[in-house]
Amino acid sequence: MRIGIIQAPYPDHETSSYDTCSFIQDSIENMTETLELLVLPEYANCPGISDHDELIAFVNRYSDSFLAALQRLAREKRTNIALNALLEEPPVSGRKPVFRNSTLLIGRDGNEIARYEKIHLTPTEKEWGVVAGERPVMCRLEGARITFATCFDIYFAEYFERLAAMQPDLLLFPSYQRSEDQEIIRLQTRSRAVDLEAHVLRASYSMGEKATTGGCSMVVDPLGRVLLDAGNACGLFVCDIEPDLKRIRPAAHGLARDTSRNIVERNRCPKLYRPTTAALSDHDRDRYPRVVAHRGWSGIAPENTLPAFGAALALGIQEIELDLWGSRDRELIVCHDPTIDRTSDRSGRIEKMTWPEIKVADAGAWFQEDWAGVRFCRLDDVLARFAGQTIMNIHIKAPGEDGWVVERVRDLVEAAGVRDHVYIAGEADVLEWALRLAPDIDRCCLEGQGDGSILTHALKYDCQRLQFGRTHVNRRMVEQAHAAGMICNLFYADDIEEARDYFALGIDSILSNHPNRLLPLLSDSSAAAPDISSCPSI
Repeated sequence: MRIGIIQAPYPDHETSSYDTCSFIQDSIENMTETLELLVLPEYANCPGISDHDELIAFVNRYSDSFLAALQRLAREKRTNIALNALLEEPPVSGRKPVFRNSTLLIGRDGNEIARYEKIHLTPTEKEWGVVAGERPVMCRLEGARITFATCFDIYFAEYFERLAAMQPDLLLFPSYQRSEDQEIIRLQTRSRAVDLEAHVLRASYSMGEKATTGGCSMVVDPLGRVLLDAGNACGLFVCDIEPDLKRIRPAAHGLARDTSRNIVERNRCPKLYRPTTAALSDHDRDRYPRVVAHRGWSGIAPENTLPAFGAALALGIQEIELDLWGSRDRELIVCHDPTIDRTSDRSGRIEKMTWPEIKVADAGAWFQEDWAGVRFCRLDDVLARFAGQTIMNIHIKAPGEDGWVVERVRDLVEAAGVRDHVYIAGEADVLEWALRLAPDIDRCCLEGQGDGSILTHALKYDCQRLQFGRTHVNRRMVEQAHAAGMICNLFYADDIEEARDYFALGIDSILSNHPNRLLPLLSDSSAAAPDISSCPSI
């Protein structure tokens, strides 16, 4: 992969912020080769401005045209561009403007691929009123797994351990660090690359030819080797990297060799430093038989809403099921139907609507007047609240054009660090894209659920699970699925005696709108399912 880093001159008494922005833009305009990725420094749309009012005025006056120019250049140069900028959120009536330090990954077509909002803000940014991001971001680019950090983030080792758990290939790192000693910058960058077992691509500003701070835009590989170091120079710097390179070492003296990150992952103590993913123990994760809260505890709360999922967890349910559709602005909306008509006070097809249009709908009053005011949620919201606390059966209703819904689910799940706590359920179109774009996430087959051909399709798409329909399941089918190493779900049962019969057939997990009714079966030895110790865990 051919990488470019732009190190621009930091604005001073001779160089204005406009001059620096022009330097960045001209550097791209003058590129004579196509790069797979180009990384720009922090605050590329408003460099070197410290006064709040001057900063906001500059952004309001200049930023839109600068961003539009970079989108145009990404298309013309056929180059992916990582751009950090101070961006204003869409205005909301009656609320002060909200600004975020955002890193945008712009694709070769000029469209946004991913966005990371800086999590660790400096005191100055807090004084400006910049709003911090809440979670790491993972995406794919040119076959590589990409994650992000920005400037001050580099000082927080805990954050980088979190990023390492996502197993990135590249870390995009726009930075200022104007006052940091250059040797510390070099040491930090090399150390983080080794810890992440990823290439670190750092873009910053030159503070002048004789400076001993700042500058040092760099590319460092997972072995800690410096492939590029701009020092105090200005310009576009290019080098080649191998995104899939990993550091191989013995687990200990005389033991087998493996990637450094795999060795760490096998020996880490998650309860000490990753409490969100340790909330669900391995024992709980792998325990069957199981009751699954269908659309959350949908018998007592509006289906597919945060209260329904929260109620299921409060009940002690180990697994929840939820439905996803992609919206027009590429958000993942949790809703069973293709429209919001049945479950809200508004109407419209989700694929034709934007999240701002959907989130103002009342998704609770239709269920019961006391639930008025409950809103729709996105997968982002569900993961933010419940990741690592429960298994998630994510039913993707449609894969989206070129599988973008599946890809977005994959990226959000990986960013949340809960790949082993979720699985993707869907019919043939979804499973095909899941196998192609998210092979590391377990799949649950729904294709053929209504005609008895489900096992054939589950084998075709290399599924770890299948979900029988209640009218097309028998002991022989369950035994065949178990023999193939699959876990068997059933949709659905709300009656305890009916559920008892299904568990007796060997069903491992039963979806229910009233999971509270079935919980007694999980401690009732007479309802114990046949031995499924040979089935893989999720």
